[in-house]
Amino acid sequence: SEKISSLLSNVSKKNLVISEGIDEITIIAAQELQDDIKAHFSALPKNVFTDLVGICVRFPSEYIEVPNALFSLISGVSLQRINIIELVSTYTQLMIVVRQEDRERTVGALQKFF
Repeated sequence: SEKISSLLSNVSKKNLVISEGIDEITIIAAQELQDDIKAHFSALPKNVFTDLVGICVRFPSEYIEVPNALFSLISGVSLQRINIIELVSTYTQLMIVVRQEDRERTVGALQKFF
């Protein structure tokens, strides 16, 4: 969308992840960008979370053919009773967004798979 394009030209893309769904957009950004992002859009956000971390798992492209690979990673975190705030995925990466306080437990849950 036009608003997203203009946002990307005005803020550092290094600390920004944008996920567009059918009728909503999720923006994951560094805390210091929060005011700039809010000012950029006329609509109020559905929610704003702070003190989150994104833990990125990278894997070779061959993993795409492994049944339940992503499910195993997500369920491994969930079985530790860690609340997943957001998931962002690409072809060879999965980012699991959790509260800062759950960072170490999340990393520990994921390390069991590698």
